[in-house]
Amino acid sequence: MDDKTPADILANAKDLASKEQTENRLLQVKGSVNGAVTGLVIGLMVGYYKKYNLMLAGTAGVLIGGAVSYYFLKEERTIIKK
Repeated sequence: MDDKTPADILANAKDLASKEQTENRLLQVKGSVNGAVTGLVIGLMVGYYKKYNLMLAGTAGVLIGGAVSYYFLKEERTIIKK
C-alpha cells in the first residue's frame, strides 16, 4: 500500500488539474486559429469576387471565423468532458 501524505496527494491532484486545463486551452487556441484562418480565406474570396475592400473583408472574416470556431469548440469540450 502506498504511504502518501496528504500533501503528496494534493500536489498530484493539482498537477493533473493543471495538465487538463493546459490541454483544454491548447485545444481552444488551436481551434480558434484554424477558424480565424479559414474565415480570413473565405472573407478574402468574398471580398475579391464582390469587389469589396479586401482589408475589411479579411478582417471581418477573421473575427467571424474565430468567434464561430470558439463557440463550436466550447460546445465540443463540454460534450467530451461528460
